[in-house]
Amino acid sequence: MLVMKYREARAYADRIKEDPFGRPDDVAEFRRRKGWVALLYPSWPSCSKAEFGGVGLKQKPARDQCDPNPISVKKKQEKPKPIQEWVRIITGMADANGGMLLSHKRLEKLGLYNIRHVMARSPEAFKHIKQETRNTLGVVIGYRMGGKFYPLEADSNAA
Repeated sequence: MLVMKYREARAYADRIKEDPFGRPDDVAEFRRRKGWVALLYPSWPSCSKAEFGGVGLKQKPARDQCDPNPISVKKKQEKPKPIQEWVRIITGMADANGGMLLSHKRLEKLGLYNIRHVMARSPEAFKHIKQETRNTLGVVIGYRMGGKFYPLEADSNAA
């Protein structure tokens, strides 16, 4: 975004003063490129009141004229998946990993935060799935299933 210089800002301001309501594109451009800063006003509202009688105070730049990287972009709200769909997805992930779902920390490192939250929200639906448990060194020491911990030694002795 190129900030206006004084002469350009003054020319825009004079054009807007001639017909304030007939030049919405000029008002948007003047505001987007911070013409009010070039005219030494402390804020856009003070400039708009002094120069144009308050025109453009409620007007924001058109969406396609805004900066390409806005600070916050609202995402379209998606419908949450039904729990049966999550059970199918998570069971498939466990099967692909030798019948055991990755630990919570490994899932988070992969960016799969939502799986932990879904499993915590409906633990009964996932109690049939084994989930690995690792020690501080990252070595698998057992698994959790249905809220209980089973060490690997006990699992290998039972077989």
